[in-house]
Amino acid sequence: SIPVIGTWGFVGYALYEQPWLIQPVSLFGIYGLDLLILLANYALALGVLGLLDRRLRGLARNWLTGAGLLVVMWTGLSLVLFTHHVSRLTPSVRVAAIQPAFQIQSEEGLRKQFELTRTAAAQGAQIIVWHEGALPFDPQTNHTAELQALAAETGTYLVMGYTAPTDQGLRNEATMLTPAGDFLGVYGKDHPVAFAGETSLTRGAYPVYATPRGRVGTVICYDLDFTDTARKVARNGAQIIAAPSFDWSAIAAKHYSHAVFRAVENRVAIVKADVAFDSAIIDPAGRILRRAVSTEPTAAILIADLPLVAPNRLESLDVSQATDRLDELEKARLAEAFHLRERVGDVVWPGWEQQK
Repeated sequence: SIPVIGTWGFVGYALYEQPWLIQPVSLFGIYGLDLLILLANYALALGVLGLLDRRLRGLARNWLTGAGLLVVMWTGLSLVLFTHHVSRLTPSVRVAAIQPAFQIQSEEGLRKQFELTRTAAAQGAQIIVWHEGALPFDPQTNHTAELQALAAETGTYLVMGYTAPTDQGLRNEATMLTPAGDFLGVYGKDHPVAFAGETSLTRGAYPVYATPRGRVGTVICYDLDFTDTARKVARNGAQIIAAPSFDWSAIAAKHYSHAVFRAVENRVAIVKADVAFDSAIIDPAGRILRRAVSTEPTAAILIADLPLVAPNRLESLDVSQATDRLDELEKARLAEAFHLRERVGDVVWPGWEQQK
């Protein structure tokens, strides 16, 4: 990603409505797709120049042949990957993205957000995502009992974006609240919009929460424009990435398309909940299951049954857990060896001395 602007301006994003064609980004990233588009267009331009200048026709022919083969190979690989992954996806969990079209600035606003959440839960949502900065306070220090009561009443896992001002700057964070009333952790926005003066004091950690509904990680808004943050969360074992956002109307028609590519790159589902403009729910194959996109503030509750990809077992363990697991296996191996020795004694098997 390019510092400050991330992947804005990458032409590959124009293909976000074509999941059947973008699957190799899970191997080559958005960079690979952009390089292919660049090479194909360069070859086409040479072809046009070759029609005008006979001296360029040989070079143009070679480029057109090479670029054509790359396009055919990319398309074939994409179709194979798309068919393979779609065939393995079955709905696993019902999720919701709340797009309120207002900011909470009073108790009345908080009550409205609660009602929207109850409506989503009544439609069967099990994981509900609120937008970036939905709460103008830290939910673990303010209105905590009310939020815990809401999670218990609805029986849902709530992913809440919030901001908390400090003397050093703004804490732009998200947390997950369980139906049992537990806050599972805190994620700090990884890529604050620095050119707009935004700060994020607690960035640098990429927690993933194991729930009965799946393993859930978080990114916040501008993080979707960079490839590294979603990748780090996915490597920690996330199956769903909740993405609270606070977009502007001018970018609403384009910004959510970035989430499609982060989903395919990492084979995760993404639930993007925006404040007013471009919420979307995307499956691990890059298919947009639900969206509410408008340049005008629009209230919406998106509900979808998300299919999940099983996380890689090694990726779902942290380093200490993996070490403990290896220790257990080693102890089991040694125990078996000692048990065998007790049964057969110190036997020297034929040929053993020669093999040592």
